[in-house]
Amino acid sequence: MATIDSLVVEVRTDADPAAGTDDQVFFDIGTRQWRLDRVGHRDFRPGATDTFDLELNSALDTADIRRIGLSKLGWNGWRPTRITVTVNGEVLYRGAIGIWLDQGSDSHQTAGVMWQAADFPRRFPDRAVTVRDIVVATRTAAGGAAGTDDRVFFTVGTREWQLDDRTRDDREPGDLETYVIRDIENLRMDGIREMGLRKTGRDGWRPEEIRVWVNDVHQVAGPLYEGTVSHWLDGGPGAQLRHGLTWTAPDYPQPVPISDEPDAPVTALRLEVRTGTRRNASTNDQVYLDVGTREWLLDNPAKNDFESGSTDVFELEPHAGMQRSDIRRLTLRKTGTNGWQPRAVKLFVNADTTPVFDGDADLFLDSGDDASQKYGLRWTARGFDLEVPVACHLVVGTVDDTIRPGSSATASSALFDNFNTAAYRTRRGSANAIWTQARVRFRVVSFEEVAVADADAQMMPDSTDGFVTMRAVAEDNNVADVVNAYFVRATGTGSNWQVGGDDPAVWVQDTRGGLTVNTGANFERVAVSLAHELGHFLGLPHSCDNAVNDPCTTAEQVDLMMGDGTNQTSVQLSTAEITTAYAGARALAE
Repeated sequence: MATIDSLVVEVRTDADPAAGTDDQVFFDIGTRQWRLDRVGHRDFRPGATDTFDLELNSALDTADIRRIGLSKLGWNGWRPTRITVTVNGEVLYRGAIGIWLDQGSDSHQTAGVMWQAADFPRRFPDRAVTVRDIVVATRTAAGGAAGTDDRVFFTVGTREWQLDDRTRDDREPGDLETYVIRDIENLRMDGIREMGLRKTGRDGWRPEEIRVWVNDVHQVAGPLYEGTVSHWLDGGPGAQLRHGLTWTAPDYPQPVPISDEPDAPVTALRLEVRTGTRRNASTNDQVYLDVGTREWLLDNPAKNDFESGSTDVFELEPHAGMQRSDIRRLTLRKTGTNGWQPRAVKLFVNADTTPVFDGDADLFLDSGDDASQKYGLRWTARGFDLEVPVACHLVVGTVDDTIRPGSSATASSALFDNFNTAAYRTRRGSANAIWTQARVRFRVVSFEEVAVADADAQMMPDSTDGFVTMRAVAEDNNVADVVNAYFVRATGTGSNWQVGGDDPAVWVQDTRGGLTVNTGANFERVAVSLAHELGHFLGLPHSCDNAVNDPCTTAEQVDLMMGDGTNQTSVQLSTAEITTAYAGARALAE
C-alpha cells in the first residue's frame, strides 16, 4: 500500500437536458468523504465532465480506499454516467454509472441518492446474474406511534430506492406493504452487498419485518432475504431510545455466528467524543454513531453537546439481541450545514475498561457553501475493520485435468462469502461469517488453476513428505502481498494445513469424504476448516490439541481453533484470540 499524495475525481453527467443538478454531491471512499464543488463553477451540467482535485487534510493510504461512491443531498435529480478516480497520477478506478440519483416525488425510478461501484475493490468471481427487479415487503408494527409519513429507502449497499406507493398512505401501524422496483439499470447480484432500510425526517417508525425477492416479481420462490427488524428508526428530539435513521440486516449476506461466551451479547455501549478547539469546531447539528448494523443519535438532552474543547460521554442503549459481532465499523455522521471537528473518539462495550476503539478523528465534517475545505458529513475510523486480500488456487491434474477439488472455482470461492447465488443462499455460513466476530473479512481477488502431477492432484503430499511438495507448489504460484489459499482434492494425511516458510499458504480439502463442496453439511465443515487454517495464518495456535497431550473438552468443541478436528459447530474465538488475529490481519491489510 502507498501514501496518497493526490486524489482526483472526474465525473461525467448525462446529456439529457434534465440530467444536471445544483444539489450538493459527495464523493466517498468508505473512510472519508468530500463534497464535490468548485467555487465559481456550475458543476454537473448536462453533458459536462467535471474534475475535482481533492484536498487531503489528513494522512491517507491506498488501503483506506474501501469503496468508490457518490451521494447527493436535495430534491433535484441527477444522472452521472461515468466516474474516473486517479490516485498519485494513476487511474485507480474507471467505470460507468448510468443511473438516476433522485428522491423527489417525480423521480424516474423512485431512486435513492447514492451509488457505489459494485466492482471495486476487485473481487472474484464476477457473478454476472443481472438484477432486473426487486420486490420489498415491509410490515409496520401495530403500535399507535409505529407508523410514519417520512421518506423511507431500501438499500443494498451499492444502490438504494425510495419505497413509496403514491396511491395510498404508506407505513400505517400494522400495515404490510409490497413494493416492486422494476427495470433496474446496471446492477448485478454481486452488487447486493447488504439489506437495509433508512429514513429521513424526524418522525419515528418501527418496521417489524422485511422480505426481499430478486428477479421474482410474483414471489413464486422463497425470498432472497427474510428477517425481523423490530427496531425504531427515530432521530428526533422525542425519540424513545435515541436510535438513528438506518437499519442493516446483521445476518446478510451470511449469518453471523452467535457465540456462547458471556461477553458476546452487548449489554452496554459508551462513546466518548472530544471536540477540537479550532475556530468553528463546535456544532449544534444532529450527530449519529453508526456501527454498520445499527446507529444512534448522540444527544444528551440536559446539556449542549459538541462544544469547543469539550468531551461528551454518551451511554447508548443497545438494541435487542445485539451481539459484539454486530459492531462492524465505527462511523460518525452528521446532518445540517454547521461544521464540526471531532478529535478523540473512544468506544467501550459492556463493562470493559479497555475501549474497542481509541483513536483520533481530527477531521472537519462540513459541507456548507462557506465550508473552507468542502469535506463531507461522515467520518469512519480507519483500521477498525480490516479487509485482507486472498489469492485462491484450484489444484488440478496436468494430464488429467478432471482431477480437481470441488465443482468449480465459483463453488470454492463461495466458502469465503456464501454469497447471493441460489446454490448457497441457505444460511449455511462461511469463513467470512465466522471471522466477522473479529472485524476481519477476507476478499478473494483472484482464483487460478494450478496444474500439478496427476498423482499429487489426486492426493497432495503433506507431512507425508515433510511438506516439500506443498512448499514447491507455493513457491511457483504464490501471489505477493496477499494470503494464498490452495484447494485440493485430498491430502496425504486427510488434514488441512497452514504451511509456513518463505512462501506461506493455507491448504484445504474441499471434497471431504468425496462430497462436492456445495453439499450442505460438507460445505459447512469445509468453510470452518478454511476459517481455522486462516486463523493459523493470522498467528493463532490450537486452543487445545490431543496431539500434544491437551485433549479438547466438550466445552472446547465449539472453538474455531480446536486441534482435534473441527466440525460445522466449531466457530468461536476467544477475546484473546480475536486480539492476536486482529493484529495479524492488520499487518496483511496494510
